[in-house]
Amino acid sequence: MTAAQDLVRALARATAAAQAAGLPDADRWTLQTGSKTYGRAFRLYARDPQTGGLSSVAGLSDGFLGVTAREAASSLDMLATGLRLAVA
Repeated sequence: MTAAQDLVRALARATAAAQAAGLPDADRWTLQTGSKTYGRAFRLYARDPQTGGLSSVAGLSDGFLGVTAREAASSLDMLATGLRLAVA
């Protein structure tokens, strides 16, 4: 499995955990990947279905997940674990 595939699966796990925890807008979470030129960074945002604009996810100050796909996937997995523990 590639790092990109890990990242997609980690986002799905985190989204499912957030929905189970009752977080608003969890179904609209999306990843943003920076460019190699201006600095690779992976961030989590909520996308507005009407405008396509991005907003911060509640509880994540700037949505930063990491500078590599593996680091971002790990951050999403930790978020999912924390959410599952919070509702248990």
